[in-house]
Amino acid sequence: MSNDFGILLKARLGDGFIKSIEESGNAYIYVKHSSILMCMSALQSDTSLGFSTLVDCFAVKNFPEEKNVGISIYYQLVSYVSGRRLFIISDIAGEARAQSLSIIFWNADWFEREIFETFGTLFDGHPNMKPIFSE
Repeated sequence: MSNDFGILLKARLGDGFIKSIEESGNAYIYVKHSSILMCMSALQSDTSLGFSTLVDCFAVKNFPEEKNVGISIYYQLVSYVSGRRLFIISDIAGEARAQSLSIIFWNADWFEREIFETFGTLFDGHPNMKPIFSE
Protein backbone atom coordinates (compact mmCIF):
# COMPACT_ATOMS: atom_id res chain seq x y z
CA MET A 1 0.00 0.00 0.00
CA SER A 2 2.74 2.51 0.86
CA ASN A 3 4.34 1.77 -2.50
CA ASP A 4 1.21 3.07 -4.29
CA PHE A 5 1.39 6.35 -2.37
CA GLY A 6 5.15 6.39 -2.84
CA ILE A 7 4.82 6.14 -6.63
CA LEU A 8 2.20 8.92 -6.68
CA LEU A 9 4.24 11.24 -4.46
CA LYS A 10 7.57 10.51 -6.14
CA ALA A 11 5.99 11.56 -9.45
CA ARG A 12 4.59 14.77 -7.94
CA LEU A 13 7.45 15.72 -5.61
CA GLY A 14 10.55 14.65 -7.56
CA ASP A 15 13.59 15.02 -5.35
CA GLY A 16 11.35 16.19 -2.48
CA PHE A 17 10.36 12.54 -2.04
CA ILE A 18 12.78 10.53 0.13
CA LYS A 19 11.29 7.05 0.64
CA SER A 20 8.19 5.07 1.54
CA ILE A 21 7.93 2.02 3.77
CA GLU A 22 5.20 -0.12 5.23
CA GLU A 23 5.62 -1.44 8.74
CA SER A 24 3.11 -3.11 11.06
CA GLY A 25 0.28 -2.32 8.64
CA ASN A 26 1.06 1.41 8.55
CA ALA A 27 2.41 3.37 5.60
CA TYR A 28 5.20 5.88 6.21
CA ILE A 29 6.24 8.39 3.57
CA TYR A 30 9.38 10.46 4.15
CA VAL A 31 9.58 13.82 2.37
CA LYS A 32 11.84 16.85 2.47
CA HIS A 33 10.22 19.60 4.45
CA SER A 34 10.57 21.99 1.53
CA SER A 35 8.01 19.78 -0.27
CA ILE A 36 5.56 19.30 2.60
CA LEU A 37 2.89 21.69 1.27
CA MET A 38 2.96 20.12 -2.18
CA CYS A 39 2.82 16.62 -0.66
CA MET A 40 -0.14 17.36 1.62
CA SER A 41 -2.00 19.26 -1.05
CA ALA A 42 -1.64 16.31 -3.44
CA LEU A 43 -2.89 13.81 -0.85
CA GLN A 44 -5.77 16.01 0.30
CA SER A 45 -7.01 17.06 -3.14
CA ASP A 46 -6.84 13.65 -4.85
CA THR A 47 -10.42 12.43 -4.41
CA SER A 48 -9.50 8.85 -5.30
CA LEU A 49 -7.23 8.76 -2.25
CA GLY A 50 -9.47 10.81 0.02
CA PHE A 51 -6.89 11.82 2.64
CA SER A 52 -9.05 14.76 3.66
CA THR A 53 -8.39 14.68 7.40
CA LEU A 54 -5.29 15.48 9.44
CA VAL A 55 -5.79 13.31 12.52
CA ASP A 56 -2.59 14.12 14.37
CA CYS A 57 0.63 16.03 14.05
CA PHE A 58 3.47 15.65 16.52
CA ALA A 59 7.22 16.08 16.70
CA VAL A 60 10.02 13.90 18.00
CA LYS A 61 13.37 15.34 19.03
CA ASN A 62 16.26 13.47 17.47
CA PHE A 63 19.58 12.78 19.11
CA PRO A 64 22.40 15.07 17.90
CA GLU A 65 24.22 12.23 16.15
CA GLU A 66 21.26 11.57 13.86
CA LYS A 67 22.26 13.40 10.65
CA ASN A 68 22.03 16.92 12.11
CA VAL A 69 18.24 16.78 12.35
CA GLY A 70 16.63 18.71 15.18
CA ILE A 71 13.13 17.23 15.08
CA SER A 72 11.05 14.97 12.91
CA ILE A 73 7.45 16.03 12.38
CA TYR A 74 4.91 13.24 11.91
CA TYR A 75 1.64 14.02 10.17
CA GLN A 76 -1.08 11.36 10.42
CA LEU A 77 -3.77 11.45 7.74
CA VAL A 78 -6.88 9.33 7.42
CA SER A 79 -8.82 8.45 4.30
CA TYR A 80 -12.53 7.89 4.73
CA VAL A 81 -12.55 6.53 1.17
CA SER A 82 -10.22 3.61 1.91
CA GLY A 83 -10.30 3.60 5.71
CA ARG A 84 -6.48 3.72 5.75
CA ARG A 85 -4.06 5.84 7.74
CA LEU A 86 -0.90 7.35 6.36
CA PHE A 87 2.05 8.92 8.13
CA ILE A 88 4.07 11.63 6.42
CA ILE A 89 7.42 12.28 8.11
CA SER A 90 9.51 15.39 7.55
CA ASP A 91 12.78 16.35 9.25
CA ILE A 92 13.59 19.87 10.41
CA ALA A 93 17.30 20.61 10.85
CA GLY A 94 18.53 22.41 13.95
CA GLU A 95 16.93 25.82 14.34
CA ALA A 96 15.18 25.80 10.96
CA ARG A 97 11.59 26.93 10.66
CA ALA A 98 8.81 24.60 9.56
CA GLN A 99 6.07 25.25 7.01
CA SER A 100 2.54 25.58 8.38
CA LEU A 101 -0.16 23.30 6.99
CA SER A 102 -2.98 25.47 8.35
CA ILE A 103 -3.89 26.59 4.81
CA ILE A 104 -4.66 22.95 3.91
CA PHE A 105 -5.92 21.53 7.21
CA TRP A 106 -7.64 23.93 9.62
CA ASN A 107 -6.76 21.82 12.67
CA ALA A 108 -3.01 22.04 11.96
CA ASP A 109 -3.22 25.35 13.87
CA TRP A 110 -3.44 23.69 17.27
CA PHE A 111 -0.92 20.91 16.53
CA GLU A 112 1.67 23.40 15.28
CA ARG A 113 1.21 25.65 18.28
CA GLU A 114 1.74 22.64 20.53
CA ILE A 115 5.01 21.79 18.71
CA PHE A 116 6.04 25.45 19.00
CA GLU A 117 5.43 25.39 22.76
CA THR A 118 7.26 22.10 23.25
CA PHE A 119 10.25 22.50 20.91
CA GLY A 120 10.33 26.21 20.01
CA THR A 121 9.88 25.45 16.30
CA LEU A 122 8.24 28.31 14.43
CA PHE A 123 5.87 27.59 11.53
CA ASP A 124 5.99 29.96 8.57
CA GLY A 125 2.54 30.97 7.35
CA HIS A 126 0.81 30.10 10.63
CA PRO A 127 -2.08 32.51 11.33
CA ASN A 128 -1.60 32.66 15.13
CA MET A 129 1.90 31.52 16.13
CA LYS A 130 1.79 32.03 19.87
CA PRO A 131 1.81 29.70 22.87
CA ILE A 132 -1.48 27.93 23.55
CA PHE A 133 -1.65 29.04 27.18
CA SER A 134 -0.56 32.63 26.62
CA GLU A 135 -3.90 34.14 27.53
